[in-house]
Amino acid sequence: MDRDILTRTITESVVDRCIREIEEDPKRSVRKLVDLGRQLARGRFQRQYLDLTQKMLENEESPYYTLVRNVVRKADHDAIKTFGINLGLGSWTNGARIIRALEAEGQRHIPWGLTLHLDASAEGGVPPLYRGVIEQGKTDGIFTYFLRADAPSCGLGPMLELVRRESACAFLLFAPPEAFTPEITAAVAGCHNLSASVDTEKPGWEQVAHRLEAARCLYGVYRTYEDGEQAREITTGNWLKRVTRACCPALAFCFAGGSCPEPVSRRVEGYIRRARTEQYYSVFLMDFFSDYLYVDEIISGKRCFLGLRPDGTLTRYRDGCEADTEERLDGRALHTIWGLEIDKVK
Repeated sequence: MDRDILTRTITESVVDRCIREIEEDPKRSVRKLVDLGRQLARGRFQRQYLDLTQKMLENEESPYYTLVRNVVRKADHDAIKTFGINLGLGSWTNGARIIRALEAEGQRHIPWGLTLHLDASAEGGVPPLYRGVIEQGKTDGIFTYFLRADAPSCGLGPMLELVRRESACAFLLFAPPEAFTPEITAAVAGCHNLSASVDTEKPGWEQVAHRLEAARCLYGVYRTYEDGEQAREITTGNWLKRVTRACCPALAFCFAGGSCPEPVSRRVEGYIRRARTEQYYSVFLMDFFSDYLYVDEIISGKRCFLGLRPDGTLTRYRDGCEADTEERLDGRALHTIWGLEIDKVK
């Protein structure tokens, strides 16, 4: 049997058992799972993450015990297992190994995940470009994909069917409340390799969160901030207090908007790091761009962010946020852009 297949089979068996044990005794079982993970961890990111997690869980009153208990009680167990293993083993371990091997061959820098934007042009189905991008991405070690629904009518149904078929990958969907129709919510629940997050700055997000929870989805929330006033709602804790009064998401993401001054985004990044380390919330809070780049730097030693729009336009991380570039994929193979000078993040 292939070594990676054997490792995944063993990991699935261990995670199944640990999930059952967490339902009965969250604190003891989570510590046991982290200890086991540290023994088995092969990737650099896994080891650093688990070392930090172990230290944080020394706090008997850690709100992360509440987070784990809520996730196990409310989300589908196969979704927890599949998404977690696809991300941790498939992307951060096996995928990272492929990325480092390819980067060692020459002047290239491969991101560990790709952001795929969906807009009204995708209403008729999956952008043709994206099917090939995902296939090529897997060859180069990319097994995580971030789906940004920039418009409610963006063809989520066909995209979710593609997600379901790409069972070895982990997908994270970010969409406005209007996109989560009953049919789309049911499709999300059927994709166990997907975590879906709803925009809390749009009306109706609370009802969507309740529907996702009722469907036992592994779900989260997100918001964008453009200025100091919007950032203060995050750094004062008011945003997550508002969220946690309404629902119990596993994840909460903050995105710096395109007009956000870099000093403001840096301030939010610092707050989020403190909030995680000092364990303010029973939600795993993330700054999307800085946390993405942190993982990328551990995997590759440098930092790289890449996004794509349906027309082939490339986006990069610039001055604290995502920005369009003048570069386009234009039918080229994905690997041809890894060596572009624009790929480097300062």
